[in-house]
Amino acid sequence: GAGISAGMRAVPGAIDQIYPEGEGLKWHVIGSLSPRGFCGSGLVDALAGMLALGILEAGGRIRAPEEVGPPGSRYVAPGSRGYDFSLDPGFPFRLTQADIRKIQLAKGAVAAGMITLLEHVGLKWGDLDEIILAGGFGNYLNIQNAQRIGLIPRLPPERVQFAGNAA
Repeated sequence: GAGISAGMRAVPGAIDQIYPEGEGLKWHVIGSLSPRGFCGSGLVDALAGMLALGILEAGGRIRAPEEVGPPGSRYVAPGSRGYDFSLDPGFPFRLTQADIRKIQLAKGAVAAGMITLLEHVGLKWGDLDEIILAGGFGNYLNIQNAQRIGLIPRLPPERVQFAGNAA
């Protein structure tokens, strides 16, 4: 969540999971406190949820409520530069269009690193037996959501493993 207006570490008060329920989105907050922002895994889930509800275009633009329609339109609010994503109108934080662009840059950097490593050893995505995700962020990612937003390649979920804190 670093560098994101509503970003924070994975500590009590951070939204760490967002998932579809009924016709909308539900969320989990670490420590069962009032939400104060999103940690990294919550951001990945937020983007995947936005894509699923048609709020976010593939290129990263947050659509206007009238472009989205129900149920996704209830999560779109006017922002200072376009529209913002708001899980709840009572929350004092949102994901802004600028936040989405920052996440895209980070995702691009991760992809560039993976592609560079693969090219260096002469492999392609399909050649990989497994992907091992390490660290606190990687350990709590929803694999399907990380694949949906393009953070990790679309390999069968059983080929993605978690290593925990591998430092």
